[in-house]
Amino acid sequence: MVLYVLRWSISPEKLNAYKKWAELAIEQTLIVPGLVEFRRYRTVASPSNQIVVTYEFTDLPAWAKWYSHEEVQKVLDELSMLVSNFSTEIWNMAPIVPISNQSE
Repeated sequence: MVLYVLRWSISPEKLNAYKKWAELAIEQTLIVPGLVEFRRYRTVASPSNQIVVTYEFTDLPAWAKWYSHEEVQKVLDELSMLVSNFSTEIWNMAPIVPISNQSE
């Protein structure tokens, strides 16, 4: 699995514009083929202006195809104009960490 992690902050003066943009924009990234899972998070402290979203893919080629899609690039470009502290990371499975599905 490949995890694509995006982080950003929303400034108070752009909050209304961000809210108008966000729902439709995120939906556009979800309909592009290749995506397995999408999750969104914010810090527990309230009010929070920090957002983290994750997109999960089966492998790096699936992520690359999704990432290069015109709609995804459009959304990422628009996002970078609305937010600050925008960063991205690509994570892959850790080969030396054992996986256990059993509760102890």
